[in-house]
Amino acid sequence: MDPETRESLIARLPDHADTAAWEDFVQLSESMAVLHAQAAPPDSDREFQMALRRRAFRWAARRVRQSVNESTWEAFARTAIECQSPGEVARQMGVDVGVVYLARSRVMSRLKKIVEGVSGDWSDIDSS
Repeated sequence: MDPETRESLIARLPDHADTAAWEDFVQLSESMAVLHAQAAPPDSDREFQMALRRRAFRWAARRVRQSVNESTWEAFARTAIECQSPGEVARQMGVDVGVVYLARSRVMSRLKKIVEGVSGDWSDIDSS
């Protein structure tokens, strides 16, 4: 594609509802990852893949956060992102620990569904 097409795609990315733009972006990113993997040593390939996954996570997290209540997001973020113990988070939030586990599970499920919806299954990255 010519550079103008790339610029038009980049201009569409701030619209989170434009799933076609994100699908194109992820497809291009995956193509770049393949090219990068062919030319780069294994360590830099892993770093590139992890950076791509972090970017996809941040994008999906913004979407999911808007769709859940604040306490659900807080329980998820504190346990899954900040690595706090579910028991301690439950105690501080004044809820049963099962509520924390359920919130984390639901948010993680939504995140995975959104990311896989635009990127396919990335499980092979975990095993490399």
